[in-house]
Order: sequence, then C-alpha cells, then structure tokens
Amino acid sequence: MGGPRPSLVATDLDGTLLRGDGTVSARTLASLGRLTRLGVPHVIVTGRPAGGCARFFHAVGYRGLAVCGQGAQIYDVDRGELLSSTCFPRRWRGPSCTG
Repeated sequence: MGGPRPSLVATDLDGTLLRGDGTVSARTLASLGRLTRLGVPHVIVTGRPAGGCARFFHAVGYRGLAVCGQGAQIYDVDRGELLSSTCFPRRWRGPSCTG
C-alpha cells in the first residue's frame, strides 16, 4: 500500500468481495490477505441477512463481526451467533414497507 495505511476497511459482499456468480477471485483473496498481514482491520457490511451469509464469510476467510441485514444485525462470524438484531415496530412502517 502506497501512502498512509487505512485504519479500517469496510466492504460489501455483493459486487465487491463476491463476483456475480457468488465466487471470490484470487485477486480479492490476495488483497484481503495483504490487509491481514498489514494489520488493517476489515469488516464486512452487507444488506444480506446474517443467516444467509455464513458460506460467503467462509469463502473469503472472514473472521470477527459483520454488519448484516441493512445494518440491523451484528453477527459474530467466529461464534456463528447473531449478537444483535433490530426491527422497526409495525406501527412505524410506512406504506412502502411490506412484511
């Protein structure tokens, strides 16, 4: 890395770490390995719900905490445990929200 070292790198999964077919390129894996060797913390932030992410975390060799579910979930990848999940009460949902 030329220039100042970042204090943190946050990445998305889809279209960033994962290719369109859900695989991870050798170049991406090498870049993540370089971050680790340099001691730069990396966090995954994804719109995907935590429950559907385990195989992708494994594919990139990710460990630690991940922000999932559009920011509503904190998932401990090492323990396979959802630490926090927040939902808006139904009464707060506007007409554009479903479910």
